[in-house]
Amino acid sequence: MTDYTLQQRLVEALEASNALLEAATEQLGNARFYEEDAAKYLGVEKHTLYRYRQQGLIYEKVGKIISYRRKDLDAWRNAGKTKATAIY
Repeated sequence: MTDYTLQQRLVEALEASNALLEAATEQLGNARFYEEDAAKYLGVEKHTLYRYRQQGLIYEKVGKIISYRRKDLDAWRNAGKTKATAIY
């Protein structure tokens, strides 16, 4: 096997790996959190999510069940709209 052939195989393997990583990242970002888990994820009390929704936190409501996509919770946190909490 030549160096060029080996290099081409490595490039193909990396491209395939990157495609799988992108798909997994998209799937993880679309994962749903229900209120209790979303509150734990953000490090706030469950009732605080009501105020966050009024301030623009994106959520979905089906009947009485409210859920949040992980990427929306991450965007909310990264925008600095929750307090930092120390984890020991």
